[in-house]
Amino acid sequence: MRALTSKLAGARRAYSSISNKLSPVAGLPASAVDYHQTAKDFASQEFAPHAGRWDEEHFFPEDALRKAAALGFGGLYVSPDHGGSGLSREESIPIIEALAGADTSTTAYLTIHNMVAWMVDAFGDAELKGRFLPKLTTMEHFASYCLTEPGEGATCGRADAGRFAARCPLAPPGSVPTSTVDLCVCCADDDMALQGAAATRRACPRAPCGTATRTC
Repeated sequence: MRALTSKLAGARRAYSSISNKLSPVAGLPASAVDYHQTAKDFASQEFAPHAGRWDEEHFFPEDALRKAAALGFGGLYVSPDHGGSGLSREESIPIIEALAGADTSTTAYLTIHNMVAWMVDAFGDAELKGRFLPKLTTMEHFASYCLTEPGEGATCGRADAGRFAARCPLAPPGSVPTSTVDLCVCCADDDMALQGAAATRRACPRAPCGTATRTC
């Protein structure tokens, strides 16, 4: 038993020595190094000390997320014109990596929120952007998304999940089968949920996509 304990201790020391010499941002631009360090410093103070308790108590850390948003992490892919950081997916990787190293579940939610904010910025009109983005990028409001398929839906596993009916607004009236969707990728603290409705090409012939599945 002593021999095994000694070997394990030696392995831990060796791993620690190797990991200290490796950097997740080695070879990346200086901006990526700065992003990673900022996120790592923040997460070590605001996420890591509480992550275990948050998971155990099923606690949604609103204050910590809003502090993250103050650093630009609430609108990573949103244009600076609308309060975002204007980063690409690739540029955001060091930030996500650093945050997830401290608290994976909270960071996972943050990526979902950022996806919704990006979709509003990428596809919304001026009125929609002005209405939603200021509160999304600051995380005054929290967001998730819903998914739908014709006649099907994705479930979040919640017994109280509501069901939504969706139809393609670009098709002639009465020509699109109603699809049902379970509320998914959500939490009780969300202020909004963006719903994506997918219909077949035959059911939604005017949807502006080039694939067999049309997003409406």
